[in-house]
Amino acid sequence: MLSFLLAPRSTVLDLLAGDDDASVGPESATGWTVAWVEDPDLIEEIRTAILVDEAGEMEIALGVRRDGVTRSWSWAVDEGEDEERVDDADGVVEVGDGEHPADEDGADGAARELSAALGASDETRSALRDLLARRSEPNSFVEQLAAITGLPTPSRPQPLQALVLSRTTPAATRLTGQIAATGLGDIALADLGDGWSGLLMLENPELGPQLADAVGRMIAAQGLRSRKKRALLLWRGENGAAGFELHRGENLYASHDWGTGWTDVVSAELSVRDAFAEELLVLAPESSEHLPRLRSLMRADARDRDPLAELVDLLDLPSDTIAVLDPGVDGTAAAPWDDPPVPLELLEPAGLGRFIRGLVTGRGLPPLAPRWVLRAYGMLCAMAGLVTLLLGVMQVLVIATDGAFMDEPSATAEDWIFLALAVAATVLNAVIAAGSFLHARAAE
Repeated sequence: MLSFLLAPRSTVLDLLAGDDDASVGPESATGWTVAWVEDPDLIEEIRTAILVDEAGEMEIALGVRRDGVTRSWSWAVDEGEDEERVDDADGVVEVGDGEHPADEDGADGAARELSAALGASDETRSALRDLLARRSEPNSFVEQLAAITGLPTPSRPQPLQALVLSRTTPAATRLTGQIAATGLGDIALADLGDGWSGLLMLENPELGPQLADAVGRMIAAQGLRSRKKRALLLWRGENGAAGFELHRGENLYASHDWGTGWTDVVSAELSVRDAFAEELLVLAPESSEHLPRLRSLMRADARDRDPLAELVDLLDLPSDTIAVLDPGVDGTAAAPWDDPPVPLELLEPAGLGRFIRGLVTGRGLPPLAPRWVLRAYGMLCAMAGLVTLLLGVMQVLVIATDGAFMDEPSATAEDWIFLALAVAATVLNAVIAAGSFLHARAAE
């Protein structure tokens, strides 16, 4: 539930300390703090609040708390385009709680309560009434609500640049990037040296976590020999915001950001942030002497220096990393540079052939089962292939001797059909057996 709370940010953090799924955002100049809350009971003592929640499929619930008393309204979202929306104040209905009877004013009553809670002018109240009457979808509604009232922005800054680093084989990284490019947009491969490669999001940088997840799964597919490898996402956003995520397999081992104004309650504890620093050392065990500085970096929510440059330096990552991540001459992240610091290879999205090849070889895709299961299945297919091969050889002898090999009068059409089936079964079993053994080599 999205909550705008008239309380200091530090107070909100203290109240939500027991809600591991909560996130607390910035505080506005007028004293309002934004937060995403899973347990609304934790913020009941805050006497002035604005609460926005999805009451059901395509339905929004708005709560306005003043002097500890909450009034609520709900409405169904108008699914039309913005320019086609029809103001419908009657569609906004107050939800009575039995103790306080419902007001029939609808959007007018909700706008009046919002204005009173915010101490807003009549002009703002009119704009709020118009916003409510449009019954926009949730994201649009909260963004416009914040814009009209000066409430804190309800979401974190979106990444404008995103780079995923990994220390894996170039072939596996390339295939992973090609497969990811089919759904995430243009991706470029950069060879950063010393075994490191980077996948740079040339478009849709906000989807960087999905790319990091794909690379993390590819790393896990390489099995025990990659148990200390990770996919490291570095990203930059507006107004100096920056952050990182550390992935392997299905797991997100660590994440932190600077300059966003947001704090995840689950990672607010210093012990958790210290654990993030230790997780980062997996990337560079030889940099263990930098652990105190890493802890200091993780404990900070803002940094005078570039935090990503500091992180790259502490982990002894390739020196060109920041140069590849940062935007080009035109100031955008969507277009490749005229003169990139290292050569960039624009990856062609993987077609069905590349995907099947990755599935068969196990390169770039997670294993389908544990190692012992894959080996046992591969052995079973190999034995089945051997049997079908022997049957095929027998049929060849029958056809070559015109049936004499099996004391038959002559070879028949059934013999040819059986031979074709035996050959097909042999080839199929051989391919599956080879793929199973290759996957087993990468599995744990």
